[in-house]
Amino acid sequence: MTALAGRTVLVTRPREQAWSLCDALRERGACPIEFPTVAIRPAPSGPLDGALGVLDRFAWVVFTSANGVRFFADRLAVIQPRGLPGGVRVAAVGAATARAAADRGLPAHAVPEEFTGAAIPAAMGDLAGCAVLLPRADIGREETAAALRAAGAVVTEVTTYHTVPEAPDAPAYRALEAGVDAATFTSPSAIRNLAALLGNDARRVLRHSIIACLGGTTAAATRALGFTVHVQPRTATVEALVEALDAHFAKVPVP
Repeated sequence: MTALAGRTVLVTRPREQAWSLCDALRERGACPIEFPTVAIRPAPSGPLDGALGVLDRFAWVVFTSANGVRFFADRLAVIQPRGLPGGVRVAAVGAATARAAADRGLPAHAVPEEFTGAAIPAAMGDLAGCAVLLPRADIGREETAAALRAAGAVVTEVTTYHTVPEAPDAPAYRALEAGVDAATFTSPSAIRNLAALLGNDARRVLRHSIIACLGGTTAAATRALGFTVHVQPRTATVEALVEALDAHFAKVPVP
């Protein structure tokens, strides 16, 4: 029996990515409520295909998310079936992104100890004059590109996917209206789109809920919208988020 047993937890991840967090919650006895506020869509492949056609000109490919890995690897299999040229190395911002890259045959040579874009150059070594390909979302954070350029890298940014608002189904809205013990957010767009979907009702429906955020950027976006962040794990992984949420509820009397 864990402290999460019987707790209802809102999961705002995209539908196709919610399973990992939902499974981790169920393993601890929680009742996940899928309430996707964002969806992931592929960007037009032309710009990425162009970069893949001259991939041997790059020293590094830097991934900031598992989604970036997915769409990059899908097009790589078409444009460069043999995979990355021998001289191209891979960097990943975070353990989950590194795992996603390895699963697609793109093992990471560099992963920063701190899972942020600003920390990635230090893990990559001397970047002066190095050509770096950065596959990213259309609304991706600028910190990674800025940090790489500050370290001397020549960065080519390519939009590989779009993050767009999603509409949860009616049962999800009813479950949220009934009240949830906790709400989880794994990206700034997740909390921003929830606030846009609910409008003035957002604070009301979450007024008694524990807010759990994955990563400092997501936590900052949540606070900027007027919410209190109660849980933020030190490591930006789904496993750490569930562990931290469980630890929080262990300190809270069961109602």
